[in-house]
Amino acid sequence: MYYKRMNINTVIDSKLFLEMWSAWEDVIPQKLSRENPRVLLRLLELAATPKGVFQVELKSALSVNQSALSKLVAKLRKAELVKVSTPAADRRKAQVKTSETGKALLANLNKKLGEVGTASSTSAVPRKARKGIRDAVGQATFF
Repeated sequence: MYYKRMNINTVIDSKLFLEMWSAWEDVIPQKLSRENPRVLLRLLELAATPKGVFQVELKSALSVNQSALSKLVAKLRKAELVKVSTPAADRRKAQVKTSETGKALLANLNKKLGEVGTASSTSAVPRKARKGIRDAVGQATFF
């Protein structure tokens, strides 16, 4: 019953979300599939530069605390998606760089997400225009 009363755009949006989530779970390793997609993808993209990026810079760019970042980097390292190195000059810093496996995963995910919604007709149905705004009793109009 509830399904019949839902707006068609809500159904399409839900279908699109489920397709995107399915693509995410197909590509991302099982142990990482429950991580925040925004943080995970942004980390891999930022670390994909030739020199990589320091964890301090990642922490501020991703708006996460050091503990959460360290745990995520450890998981990515274990999955061989990033490489972590420490410069000889300052052993306190950790430099993160996306591995070739991580770059391939990003490319595969972007390809799959690009295909989402194109295989089936998920174009949104235009919404009906809103009826004119009614003036409340005693309300002044400015147009």
